[in-house]
Amino acid sequence: MIKKRIQQGHKIYGGPVPTDIQIHSLETPRNNHPHLLNILGIRLIHYFSFVVVILYFSITTTDRFFHSYSNTRYRTTANLPNKGKKECSPLDIFGDISPLTASTDAPIEAIHSIFNCNSQESPSADKVLTGRCKWFFPNHFFNETCGDGHSYRSQLQYLQIMQRNGSLWPYMPSIFLHTVSLHPHMEWKWSYRNEPFQTLNLTMIHVHKTGGSSMVQAYRDLNHRLPKVNGVDHGLSSNVYLVYKPKFTNTPALSSTLDSSLTLHLLQNVTKYPSSWGTNDHILIAMVRDPIQRFISSLGQAMGGAGSKSSRKSLISVQQLVSTCLTNKTHDKSTQGERRQKVLKCAIEYIEKNGYWFDVHFTPMVLEIAFVTGIEQSIPVAIFPFEALPAILYELGANPFRKFKDGSKLGVRPDIRLTEMSVKDLDLDMLRDVCELYRVDVIFMKHLGYSTQCDNILM
Repeated sequence: MIKKRIQQGHKIYGGPVPTDIQIHSLETPRNNHPHLLNILGIRLIHYFSFVVVILYFSITTTDRFFHSYSNTRYRTTANLPNKGKKECSPLDIFGDISPLTASTDAPIEAIHSIFNCNSQESPSADKVLTGRCKWFFPNHFFNETCGDGHSYRSQLQYLQIMQRNGSLWPYMPSIFLHTVSLHPHMEWKWSYRNEPFQTLNLTMIHVHKTGGSSMVQAYRDLNHRLPKVNGVDHGLSSNVYLVYKPKFTNTPALSSTLDSSLTLHLLQNVTKYPSSWGTNDHILIAMVRDPIQRFISSLGQAMGGAGSKSSRKSLISVQQLVSTCLTNKTHDKSTQGERRQKVLKCAIEYIEKNGYWFDVHFTPMVLEIAFVTGIEQSIPVAIFPFEALPAILYELGANPFRKFKDGSKLGVRPDIRLTEMSVKDLDLDMLRDVCELYRVDVIFMKHLGYSTQCDNILM
């Protein structure tokens, strides 16, 4: 039973946990009393005491272990123990998520902007798939007393320790914040829009495998446009700010972004959608995706998908993942579906054993977001569901339906099993394992009010 619970706890942190729990035997001293009754009586007392001690240590050891690893799983703010502290209010749990309303002095475009979370959807986006964003405050989610994700605060702290000692995501791409400022007087007819741009200062957190590459490309396309129209500067600007550059990365970093104080200043000026734009005001956005669908995409990327080939060749952990799980057996008579399942099962077991910190694409979404913002200050992030990607691309003037890295196309992923892989290839046990690995993201999505395929499996 203890071993089973250890294995369950193993999945919580995405890596190995100690399995050497031992219950040391108690050696009963011999009694050389000559009287038989005394000998029997003393030995019975010793044996009885021995049984009691063993039972006590078995129960307490198991309960403590199970509590420390497994009891963190589904706890939400509804059953958080306050331990004498103040009761948790909605503001304590979620932060200030109230939207602008028509009663404020905000212009009508602000009331209808899709970047004003919980507002009316933008009429300009009617021709594309739209979705509503939700305001998210990482510091509230990971709050020790009231946060739905308080049990995972240690994971975030572990990421920060790895960042400081340089062991986090070696050979992986650098982590940037991408910014752009838009204005109605900008030239827009070159774009996929059918109307002028909104006034908008927008910064993006690139959450991997949630459409981020398509958004980064849209930012780059904007950056290539001249900031002046008829000789007048109308405010178009675009830049990138470095958050973290892993060791051995080959990702180029602009010299102007290497100053961490600039990134810190940028984060200090994040705001919810304002009624009027200050010089430094900007909105911070991020995209999220169903954890199971994201895992399939992450696997295809980490095993040598377009843009990750250098890390596949350089990082030992990725090499081991590929050599262990993506082998080609000449005499394998399994069907293609069975072969895909073998790859999935092998990859899940590998991540359960080795953790998901060796490749940024496997990192839980909410940890990626909080890694960028930190949890020391209250920073609002506009979180969009994956289905809203076309609407955001439209707002940036990009093709709403272009997929920059479409894993279902031949050549994007290095193996046909990865190209054809889908959620349907996961059996119930594998589904449960993936949901367990990414339980913190399931709790995060539930915190925002978004449903996932893991809800029925875990809850």
